Amino acid sequence: MQNPFFKFLAELATRLFSKNPKFFDYVQMIALVVGGLSGLVQYLQSTGVELPKLFDIVGNVNVVVSSVVAMILAQLPNDSSSTDAK
Repeated sequence: MQNPFFKFLAELATRLFSKNPKFFDYVQMIALVVGGLSGLVQYLQSTGVELPKLFDIVGNVNVVVSSVVAMILAQLPNDSSSTDAK
């Protein structure tokens, strides 16, 4: 039975665990660093450390969520050489 939903899930799982192009590796690393810095700033602010106003831009929940979304979306593309042309 070729259910479109199961085909979608199989393709999604294949893309999530496949090797992706080098450009998207860089996108993932940048998103990881920005998300990590944002989390660090949020942690320091929650412990009472007084940081300059510049860090308020980076220490935002929206930045963390955007970084996670960017890391997931950067994992979805895969090399065209490894996929079958249909």
